[in-house]
Amino acid sequence: EGKDFLRKIRCMLKGRQGFASGLTEAFSIIPPSYVILIADITSNPSELVKVLCEIKKTHHVIILTPNPILFYDPDKLDTDSLLWLYRRYVERENMLNRLNRIVPTIDLGPSDIYIRELWEEKI
Repeated sequence: EGKDFLRKIRCMLKGRQGFASGLTEAFSIIPPSYVILIADITSNPSELVKVLCEIKKTHHVIILTPNPILFYDPDKLDTDSLLWLYRRYVERENMLNRLNRIVPTIDLGPSDIYIRELWEEKI
């Protein structure tokens, strides 16, 4: 089963399948399962919603999403950067609300203990 799963994921990553159809097909071989997706919710949000709507029918799904906005150094921000970050923040909050209606979605920042532990291991 593991080899079948990886074969389907590789096809998707190499561009032979669309993002949504590749992930949906990959998760079709192991139902029901607990799925933890770590995803950037701002890239391909419509594809992510398609995948979530499909796989939540047979799996228990949760999304962990690192929030890049919270990782900016406050000492290096100017007015233009703040405006850009605010727009991105509002866009991201809307997406979080949309995804939370489908599956539980946890927004992670630098103060979250798991992220901090992973970061400290890298240093």
